[in-house]
Amino acid sequence: MPALVQAPDVYCVIGGEPERRAAFADIQALRAAGYRVDYPLKELAFGKQFKAAAESGAKLALIYGTDELAKNVVKIRDLGDRTEREIPREHVSATVRDFFSGSA
Repeated sequence: MPALVQAPDVYCVIGGEPERRAAFADIQALRAAGYRVDYPLKELAFGKQFKAAAESGAKLALIYGTDELAKNVVKIRDLGDRTEREIPREHVSATVRDFFSGSA
């Protein structure tokens, strides 16, 4: 019998309330596409969220901060090799799909 995987695919690191609202739209779209997405239920410092992301077993972290929201981008961090880049918010779903399909 295959092992049960409970780790999320993606963990969202969220700054504050405005960032949380922006993140929820992307979380909903990713979940609708079949990805397991986790995020903090209450406001936590970025450091604690990154620790939670690493411990969760997620492969990607999506970072929603004040600066990113102002620029209408999301930082995407590969939690395996710790590389990070900014992507336009409208490309979140496609970028995540490409990452998991090996196209990115």
